[in-house]
Amino acid sequence: VPDGSLLGLRIADLGTSLFKDYSWPGQLLFLIFGGGGGFAMIANLRKWPSRSFLAMLIGSALVVWILAQTVLLVRPGPPQALYFTLGIAITALGAYQRNGMRA
Repeated sequence: VPDGSLLGLRIADLGTSLFKDYSWPGQLLFLIFGGGGGFAMIANLRKWPSRSFLAMLIGSALVVWILAQTVLLVRPGPPQALYFTLGIAITALGAYQRNGMRA
């Protein structure tokens, strides 16, 4: 059972969330942000027309995920602030790229 100890997390921190351990959150993170982020990266490297939209989508999803974590976790910590900032940056860079493509 994934207990979060490798990342300095505790199962007790999930007390107010929908999860009993870190298995489902880890799988969701891997699928959405690992797979989705990888897909957005490939789209950017191949210069697909949807690349800025995909970056904004992944960045926005990360912001929403972190906001939900902050509300649901008993003890949110510095990683939430870091990933929230990263989500804002990814979204902003996607928007910047989108506006630059129109010019």
